Amino acid sequence: MKKGELAKELGVWEAFLLSVGGMIGAAIFVLGAQTGMIAGPSAILAWALAGLLMFIIALVLVEQATVFPRAGAIPAYAMETFGKSFAVRSFASFLGGWGSLIGQWFGVPFSAMYVGGYVVSIIPSLAGYETIITWLVLTFAFLLNISGISITGKANAALTALLLVLMLAFFFRGAPAVNLNNYSPFFATGGINFLKAIPIAALGFGAWLSILAAAEEIKNPEKTLPKAIGLSILVTTVFYLLILFPLYGTVNWQEFTPENPFAFWAPLSYAAVKFAPAESWVQLVISLAAILALITTVIALMLLASRVIYGMGKIGIFPSGCGYVWARRRTPAVALIIVYVVSMILGSNPDWVMAIIVIGTVMYAIGFLVGILSHIGLRINRKDIKAPFRVPGGIGFSIIAFVALALLLINVSTLEIWYSLLAVVVGIVYFVIRYASRTGVFAKKPS
Repeated sequence: MKKGELAKELGVWEAFLLSVGGMIGAAIFVLGAQTGMIAGPSAILAWALAGLLMFIIALVLVEQATVFPRAGAIPAYAMETFGKSFAVRSFASFLGGWGSLIGQWFGVPFSAMYVGGYVVSIIPSLAGYETIITWLVLTFAFLLNISGISITGKANAALTALLLVLMLAFFFRGAPAVNLNNYSPFFATGGINFLKAIPIAALGFGAWLSILAAAEEIKNPEKTLPKAIGLSILVTTVFYLLILFPLYGTVNWQEFTPENPFAFWAPLSYAAVKFAPAESWVQLVISLAAILALITTVIALMLLASRVIYGMGKIGIFPSGCGYVWARRRTPAVALIIVYVVSMILGSNPDWVMAIIVIGTVMYAIGFLVGILSHIGLRINRKDIKAPFRVPGGIGFSIIAFVALALLLINVSTLEIWYSLLAVVVGIVYFVIRYASRTGVFAKKPS
């Protein structure tokens, strides 16, 4: 291994569990109620379709990752595939990286903020200390990440395995209490509302990108990445459906309303009270599973954000210091410190939660859009390269991915667009200044 390179230590199993642990986070413990309110019983199908649409988008990025197994993922792909113009390639690389970075980075403090509420549900005496709990979670994730990818992968694997066991316990206890009448009529709120539930459910599937962003640290990426990504999205979808089946089967969808705050904000706990009112262990299982899910998501998203910053620093779009590797642990120390410090600041301000959500929603879609365009560029502009893993249909599959992304954005409001445009403008201003500075990658002769 050369000096300054990241450690290549993740195998299929570790990569798979890192992806699963990243995906199963706050979404399933909160958003099940929102999708149920919007789509009625058909919300369970909306979650299944969200998993399928994410799988389609993931495949076009996995193909590129097997050709360019580099840290950061999307910015590296765009720099290689967006034609001969240096200005176009560098801007696409920046925009794709900026979108995926902000979209996923904001998930770090968002997930950490919710841990406190579940901890307090187990230990009520800790009420009022939620921000300190947020800081502790962020610090734990930072220390794991900076200790090395091997330690991060092993710790995350153990936490994720325990999480899946707890989720199965909820399913096996709740399934016998399901009343199938709660699933009729299935499309209770109509087809349009069913479509609107899909992008909300999709928020629970984005963290698989962490594995692509860490491609430089994965053994045999051309074989490991397709297996780990495909299997992790499939398993995550299955586990989501296992949880949602007793949720929608024991709680009538009309109970998921802001006027019923218990059902709206803690749907799994609400369901448990209905199907196991005298069994306190079920509530404990939900709280522990939520804590583990949120922590594993923080770990994965912190890894993802740091690798995007590192990858953009390595390319030269961000300052070269962002590409620094701590020789002792082979980790991107500077990038991790940046992610940690900003996450601590955001995590200290719970009032910013909604702004975090609305900006992140569109920004990660911008990253995916650049990634899909990069796939088209790979097939058209880089005929000198044949990927070890190729999706069927070539550019036709990219068009399918565009449709999938459009469906995932069907519920985006004007407010979200304006918030996100502000984030885009901030990024473009930085890019213009960086481009004009003729430093980093911009100091090189365009090719």
